[in-house]
Amino acid sequence: MNYTANPQVNEKQFDEFTTLAANLCGISKALITLVDGEKLWFKSNLGMPVNYIPYNKSYCQFTIANRTLTVFSDVENDRRLSDVAWKAEYPQIKFYAGVPLLTEDGIIGTLCIMDSKPLVMTEKQKEILTALAQMVSSLLESRKDLMGLQEKLKASNHQPISLRGVRSITRSW
Repeated sequence: MNYTANPQVNEKQFDEFTTLAANLCGISKALITLVDGEKLWFKSNLGMPVNYIPYNKSYCQFTIANRTLTVFSDVENDRRLSDVAWKAEYPQIKFYAGVPLLTEDGIIGTLCIMDSKPLVMTEKQKEILTALAQMVSSLLESRKDLMGLQEKLKASNHQPISLRGVRSITRSW
């Protein structure tokens, strides 16, 4: 089931999380990403010039594979990235930190922050970024549940009961 009707449309609720995440470390780039096959869509995009990138050319793939907070404090000098040829395609990214968005269906994306200079996060910043990602996951999960209920209601051909109808029924008693 979908977690959002259109991953390409930014929404204020999600934009507030990316703004908080970026402000957490005093940087200007933050994303909420959703994995869709071979693409990584940016559900919320603060500071990046595109709306998606190939999944296999993203730092987020490491976050998703690790299933936990992943931090590259200095992208150019991190040994874990020494064999990653595509990192030259993103010379403006020198720092990356991401947390997977975990739902009951598994990992569906990330909340991540990036900067044009290396950065060392404090333990408190890591803790807060992780908590923000959990909140985004909860929002996505709630939205999925709401969409499921709406589909069931529509399929059952029941009309929603309005408060006006309830009041008229209770007055007759």
